[in-house]
Amino acid sequence: IASSDPKDPVEYIDVSETFLKRIEHIDALKSKLDESATKLGEIIKPLLKKGEVLPEDHKKYRFVKSIANAPPNVTLSFEKAYKLGSWMVKYGKGELPLEVEQEAIKWWKGNSLTYREQHNLREKAYLERKDQYRNIASQLIKKKQPIGIENINLSVFAETKDKDNELGNVARLNRFLVAPSELLNAIKNAGQREGVPVIEVPAKNTSKTCSECGVINEELGAESNWTCPSCNAEHDRDHNASINIARRAEEKL
Repeated sequence: IASSDPKDPVEYIDVSETFLKRIEHIDALKSKLDESATKLGEIIKPLLKKGEVLPEDHKKYRFVKSIANAPPNVTLSFEKAYKLGSWMVKYGKGELPLEVEQEAIKWWKGNSLTYREQHNLREKAYLERKDQYRNIASQLIKKKQPIGIENINLSVFAETKDKDNELGNVARLNRFLVAPSELLNAIKNAGQREGVPVIEVPAKNTSKTCSECGVINEELGAESNWTCPSCNAEHDRDHNASINIARRAEEKL
C-alpha cells in the first residue's frame, strides 16, 4: 500500500505464518484424499459402466452417471467420493452393485474424518483471511483519502494457465491462496459504505513505469527489483507500481 507521494511510507500486507502453516496442513490432507479417491474411482468406474444401475428418475441418477461417464483422464474427486460414501452409508445400501457399495463404504470409513478435518480447517483459514482483509480495508478507509486499485480480473489471472498468462504454477497458486480479489472487494465495499472513492485504473505498465521520471522500462521481466534505465532510480516492483496506481487514480478523480 503506497501513496501517490513516494516520500510517504509504504505498507506491506503479510500473510500470517499461522495461516500458511494451516494451508500447508490442509494441502497435505487434500493430497491424501486425492490419492485415495483416485484409487476408488479406478475400482468403481468400470463397474458402473457395465449398465444402467439406477432408474433415470432416481435422485442420484445424474450423480452416479457423472462418475461412470467421466473421461479416462479424469480421476474421481475426493468430494464425490465422500458424497458417494455418505449416501451408501446412510441411505444407499442395495442401490448400486455390491462391490461398488462395499468399496464406497470402505473409503468413507477410512477417509471421512480426514475429509471433515480438511473442510473445517479450510473454512477456518478462509474466515481468518476474510477478517484480516476487512480490518485492512477499514484502516484504509479511516484515512478518508481516495484509493486507487488496478482494474484486473485477478481470480481468472490466478487460476487460468494459457498462452496469455505468463505466471508459473507456483505463482498462480500463491496468488490464489492470498486472494487479492477478496481484499480489493473488501476495500470497494468499505469505500462505498463510508463514501470514500475507490477508483479503478488500467493495469498496463504500472510496474514498468518509473515513478521517478515516468519512463517505461520495456525490457522489464519478472524482476522484483529493478533500476530505471533513464534516471537510475532503484525500484521495488510492487512499491513502484502502487505509486503509479495512486497517481493514475488521482488523475482520473
